[in-house]
Amino acid sequence: MKKRRSKQSKVHLIFDEKERADFLTGFRKRNLERKLKRKQTLDALLKEEKKRIKKSQKEALHNAIKSQSQVPEIQHLLEPVTYDLPDHTVTISEINNMDSLHASTTINMDEGIPAAPVAGKSQDEVEKLRKVIKDLKNKRIKTLKKSKTQLEAKKLQKKKDKQKAKRMKKLLKKSLKHTKKKHKKKNS
Repeated sequence: MKKRRSKQSKVHLIFDEKERADFLTGFRKRNLERKLKRKQTLDALLKEEKKRIKKSQKEALHNAIKSQSQVPEIQHLLEPVTYDLPDHTVTISEINNMDSLHASTTINMDEGIPAAPVAGKSQDEVEKLRKVIKDLKNKRIKTLKKSKTQLEAKKLQKKKDKQKAKRMKKLLKKSLKHTKKKHKKKNS
């Protein structure tokens, strides 16, 4: 009679210390790689968000400057008077409203639009725009504060604190055992 051959192929186990070490340390390596990749993507997103915010603020400033320029129809009414003196030249122009002067040179960055009314827009529309912009900025600030990088940092810190507490607990237990042994030796 012939012996039956097993249908399954034979498995040969070979123990290699180097491959074992690579396998066991591979989990940590891959985990660190994933963390690094996550951090890089979050940093890139944060950088992109900052760029976008700066760009929108620049555009708001540019639009505010454009809207505050003098209208050609009124410009002839506000003609400045110029006096030529021996040492220098003096130009005097009449300004009735100091608020309009202040509004043309500054922008309230919290609101993102000029303090003076924008040409072609009613006061109500301007107020609505201010409110919308303020809400958007508040949302951006909240999302930046609760960004994933900060959450990751908090998680890592918590983990480190737990590990430190465990180490301290072990040391305390060891010292208690050691002192108990000393007391037993002294008593006997």
